[in-house]
Amino acid sequence: MYKRQFLRYIQRKRNDSQTYLQLNVEYSKFSNKLVKVSHVWAIILIGILGFGTYQFYIKNNAQRSPENVVKAYYDALDFKEFEKAHSFINPENELTIAQYMLEISSTDGLLSSYAKLDAIETKITKETDSLATLKVITKWITPLEKIEKSDYKTVVKYNGKWFLEPEPVEADLPPDQLFSNNKTAYFNHGRRRITTEQTHHEDVLKQPVLEIISAKLVNHNGHYAIVGEVQNIDNVPADVVLKGTLYNDANVELATYNAKYHMKHKLMPKEVTSFRINFEGIAWSKTQDSIPETFNPDEFTPVELADTPTKFNLQAAGNVSGSDLYKNIVLSDLNIDQKTINGNLFNSGLQEVTVPQLLVTYYDENKEILWVDHMFLDKGIRQQRKQPFSYKLSGNDSMKIISSDMENCYVNGLPNADISAKILSNRKNYNVLQKITHPIYSYVKIETNAYIGNPK
Repeated sequence: MYKRQFLRYIQRKRNDSQTYLQLNVEYSKFSNKLVKVSHVWAIILIGILGFGTYQFYIKNNAQRSPENVVKAYYDALDFKEFEKAHSFINPENELTIAQYMLEISSTDGLLSSYAKLDAIETKITKETDSLATLKVITKWITPLEKIEKSDYKTVVKYNGKWFLEPEPVEADLPPDQLFSNNKTAYFNHGRRRITTEQTHHEDVLKQPVLEIISAKLVNHNGHYAIVGEVQNIDNVPADVVLKGTLYNDANVELATYNAKYHMKHKLMPKEVTSFRINFEGIAWSKTQDSIPETFNPDEFTPVELADTPTKFNLQAAGNVSGSDLYKNIVLSDLNIDQKTINGNLFNSGLQEVTVPQLLVTYYDENKEILWVDHMFLDKGIRQQRKQPFSYKLSGNDSMKIISSDMENCYVNGLPNADISAKILSNRKNYNVLQKITHPIYSYVKIETNAYIGNPK
């Protein structure tokens, strides 16, 4: 029965196919216009593909043009591909890979050790058939701030390829081979007795005595900050922490924040440092704020204050410290004009300074502190060597002093006035200030600070 039904189904399908083939259908020729359009479109696609391939070759052939070889060289340095970077150096200079790697390893600092290339721009200033000079503008991102550098590179053509001329080796050589230095060193035993019991009272070091010399609440270009000076008046080195709090007339707390890198946190006995406390808010706390795709070290979110601050509280705390006390950096060849401060930093000690820092304090005509700024040098300073710097003076700032009342300043939980009067009652501070020409500020004070990446 099933077999008979299946055979009938096959016969029906066969009849339907024969009926379909017997239909009188006329097949005309393919449209000539469509053929022409298809050919033209194919030619356009082949042209676009060929042009794209040619542009890809032009842009990525590292040694085809002066711009390409410079960009390829910086790209290799950015990814620490030093052998590849060395291949772009002019071979006629006979700079071996060993010598090149040795010169690279001797450099230290914020730019060479902690930076990542963000953007590069090249501009040819002079060009011939076999030689070109380029101005290279690079932008780097570091953990502390963005750095923009302008360099000039010379490239030459050799055997049909472009190569860079190596940078000249620094000729600043120390006069002596061996150096010695006398210094006072500190060591904290911690627990003098080996035990698992609680810390004994005699093993706890007392906190160093500090003094807040001056403190002011200022409004600088629409932002509030606390600026001033603090001194370690004890006989032991101190690790200093500063915390500032803003209040309104009703003594309602508005904001609180700690001092970051606008001060020297490690102070030797009797050492003074200027400080600045910026009040920073929480970034991207609002729903409409979008988180940036890239890291911006200069990102700053001002705190939103519910009221206008009129007074402040300053808490200074110190603990005995025996590390990061390197102070062998001195200023030399200082030159101050109306816009910049130029000079050299000389490392007279026995350790290499990885990140040198300048603290620039601005004063009014009465030598009262108004503002504190900073500058990080992008290169490190080797032992017995110098590093030039150029600092741009602050512009036409909007400056207003809100409060100079130091009644609410405390050191290690005790009133600042009582401590300073008890320890050194008749002491006077003499600041070494530099005269400047400025519509707001009259004097500046320059302090040095140092971060040692590999302390010995």
